[in-house]
Amino acid sequence: MKKIRITALVAALGLLTALSAGAQSFRSGYFLDNYVYGYRINPAQIGPKSFLGLGTGSLDLQNNLNVGMASFLFPTENGMVTGFNKAVSAEKFLGGIPNGVRLSLDENINILSLGIAREESMHTFEINLRTTVGFALPHDLFAFLKVGGDKPYDISGLGISAGVIADVSYGFAHTIGDYLTLGGRLHFLAGIADVAAYTANSSITMGSSADINSEIHLQTSGIASLGIDENGNIDPSSLAMTGPYVGGYGGGLDIGIEYEPFYNFRVMASLTEFGVMFRKNTTDLVASTSISYKGTEITYNDDGSVKADFEQVLDELKKAIVFQEGTAGNRTDVLPFNAALGLKYKPWEFLTLGALGTWHFDSIAPWYEARAGVTVSGGYWVSLSANAGYGSFGPVCGGGLDVHLGPVNIIAGLDTFLGHIGLIKDVQLPYFGGIPVPLGGFNMNAHIGLGITF
Repeated sequence: MKKIRITALVAALGLLTALSAGAQSFRSGYFLDNYVYGYRINPAQIGPKSFLGLGTGSLDLQNNLNVGMASFLFPTENGMVTGFNKAVSAEKFLGGIPNGVRLSLDENINILSLGIAREESMHTFEINLRTTVGFALPHDLFAFLKVGGDKPYDISGLGISAGVIADVSYGFAHTIGDYLTLGGRLHFLAGIADVAAYTANSSITMGSSADINSEIHLQTSGIASLGIDENGNIDPSSLAMTGPYVGGYGGGLDIGIEYEPFYNFRVMASLTEFGVMFRKNTTDLVASTSISYKGTEITYNDDGSVKADFEQVLDELKKAIVFQEGTAGNRTDVLPFNAALGLKYKPWEFLTLGALGTWHFDSIAPWYEARAGVTVSGGYWVSLSANAGYGSFGPVCGGGLDVHLGPVNIIAGLDTFLGHIGLIKDVQLPYFGGIPVPLGGFNMNAHIGLGITF
């Protein structure tokens, strides 16, 4: 019985389950005093002053990966090898691979932000541009590449997605009585471009041949479209900007509550980014693939390298993956959303203690985390915060700085979990002794902002 390790198969079938990404607020900002964008975490929060951010309001770079280099590289007597090497057991290698390997990149650029604060109420208005990229690989794909065998491997859930969304929002918060504040935000969403590729009912079985069964979908909506050639293969030259310039519309809702049961102690709860997106002009290309390949040039090698005739494999896959003409129509996507619980206590004017729990609800990549933090403030002018906790990605930490230089407000901070950091020592760098890489997964949100308060 022949076994194959087809790294090229990953590239050929890299058009699979779309990983949706949701914009994440700067969670360390919750602990900062005088943070003007606190309403993004809890729309019931009323800021101390009005503010304006134009073009430089804020920039959020949210990047997540749930595995690190330690899941793929292993030290042996002969040096560093991949998990596919025969010196690494299947149990050890596959035990370090989660059910799904997920990478998500979510970048939010604030174009305009405006807040009008009163003593008992606050109005907010924002225009944001978001770009999202997601990538997912199922656990069974690694099991197939490592072990092979004549059992079926489910590779449904292998996919990639990308999109650009414009977000216009309006929020209002109001204090009721002396202790209770309610708030909400409405989001209008416009989909500029969107592409997603995924598999359904897909499997690989190895016996005397490689039996591949898969239903592959490639979807685009918005201003971009794709087509196929006369052989049913994707035609790169068909990529075109078709219009309309907005490929979909949607809406979202944030709601929040803040309660002060006694002086300088506040508790809050919020639900944010709960909404849907209606995508127009969606092109869906479908390929149903079923092949049994018995190539004699494909071999499985236990030295961690690939000794296969990849061109022959790709030719067979190209013949088998034949897309049908795309069907145009509309589709509806339910957006991921967040829930949060938090508390703050200010024993002295210069010191604030707090805790924040966040749950991200997503059908593909859900997560949670809990943080506790401390903030030291110098009146209204400067606030410095640090926090730490634990979540789905492991230990988390973060910090933030909020400075008011007259009317100029400068904000910078980081939500992060970098896991254990190691060095690739084959490539030397001055002062570091190598290239630092995350051995575990990482979750990082960098936040910077510049605005005017009044």
